[in-house]
Amino acid sequence: TLAQLRLQMAEQLAQTPQPAPEDQLAMITLADGWRRPERFEQLLLACQATGMDKATGAALQRAYAAAAKVEARELMAKGFKGKALGEAIHQQRLERISQLQG
Repeated sequence: TLAQLRLQMAEQLAQTPQPAPEDQLAMITLADGWRRPERFEQLLLACQATGMDKATGAALQRAYAAAAKVEARELMAKGFKGKALGEAIHQQRLERISQLQG
């Protein structure tokens, strides 16, 4: 549920207030943000309402926007399939989020 996800995200943010790209990607994936972007947005709003600072919320929104631009079709056209496709998608999303860090 959204409440459970909010608790998990709050716990993770308590340990790492400014999450690294890997952590940002994990949070988006945990919230099923790739298939259900509205759920991820709701989760961010819930976290902000319960104490997550605005800068962290904005960073997660930027991370999502950057990583969401990865197109599976483009990778499939390059010959990726199966598990390798999933790994390539993950890697490209991580690279896009990392580029935001500088």
